[in-house]
Amino acid sequence: MVIGAVNAADGFAMTMVLILILILSLGTVALLLATIFRSGKARPTEVDRLLEELREDEDTAKPPAAPVATEPWERQADWWKK
Repeated sequence: MVIGAVNAADGFAMTMVLILILILSLGTVALLLATIFRSGKARPTEVDRLLEELREDEDTAKPPAAPVATEPWERQADWWKK
């Protein structure tokens, strides 16, 4: 018995096993990518509705009016310019 010698049938079997492992690996990666792609395309309508509501709120937002009354101990915002 020679150690390290591979019979032709053994080599063929090892090649088929490696090809099978490669095909299974590529299939798994393809299924993962397909699942990611499908879940990325389908966006919930609730999210779209909330985003649209947020855009409308930003469009209709009014700029802040005059400064709010401050406490007696607070200084004016531009006190250091005087």
